[in-house]
Parts: sequence; C-alpha cells; structure tokens
Amino acid sequence: MAAEDGIVPAALVQQPDLPDRLAFVWGAFHDLRDERALGFGSVGAIPWSAMDRYAQRSGLSDSDEFARFTALLRAMDAVWLAWMREKMKPTGT
Repeated sequence: MAAEDGIVPAALVQQPDLPDRLAFVWGAFHDLRDERALGFGSVGAIPWSAMDRYAQRSGLSDSDEFARFTALLRAMDAVWLAWMREKMKPTGT
C-alpha cells in the first residue's frame, strides 16, 4: 500500500515485535481459525481437540509446553472472540 500511495497504515507502523518464542503460538492461532464452530450469527472458540491435533502434528509432546501452548491460545482466542462479538453487535439503525 505504501508503494502505491506513499501512506503506510498506522497498524503496520505501530506493529509490535513478536518474540521468536511466541511465533509458534501466533502461527497456530492463525492456522486454527477455521476450526471454530459457526452458527446462528455466532462464532465459537477454537476447540481443544484442534489444539491437541495441531500440537501433536507439530511434535509438541511435553505436557508443560502443551499446557502453556493451550493457555496462550485460549487467551488470544478470548480476546479475538470479545472483539468479534463487539463487531457483530447490531448497530441500532
């Protein structure tokens, strides 16, 4: 976008640096987004079973690492779900 009009979006200018140790969880969060249950105008959380399959497929076998992985994913998911619920509220028009 900056190449086209010379303007860099504020979200990219203010983008935080992601520590390397969190890159795996960030990638998992995005990879698992399509695992959510959808229906009746609502969006569900990423299921534990999807997190478990992802961890197994990725070779994450240590129980403490898995607990940390799921805790981080659930925290990220909770923020995303709150944002999505706010976005889906009727505007009152």
